[in-house]
Amino acid sequence: MLDPDEVSRLCYERFQQLPRRGKPEPGREWTLLAAVLQSIKMRRINFPSFVVEKEVVSMGTGTKCIGQRAMSPKGGRSTSEPWWWDGVLTAPR
Repeated sequence: MLDPDEVSRLCYERFQQLPRRGKPEPGREWTLLAAVLQSIKMRRINFPSFVVEKEVVSMGTGTKCIGQRAMSPKGGRSTSEPWWWDGVLTAPR
């Protein structure tokens, strides 16, 4: 099993390597960070143990917000939502 602290460290280190553009200003701003880490278990030649290679393969930041003008005044469905959307992550009816 992967150590959560190591996963967090690998993701944050990769984020720090990205260009500064679009990143929050330290001490004043913040953002959400989501990442996908790929781990591959490999057998080393002439060794009985395995090595787990880890790599951040995808990363995204920010929040997705809808402006008040785009919301339905009644709090119900807007025309841009699918017919089955009830505001909760549920399966289609």
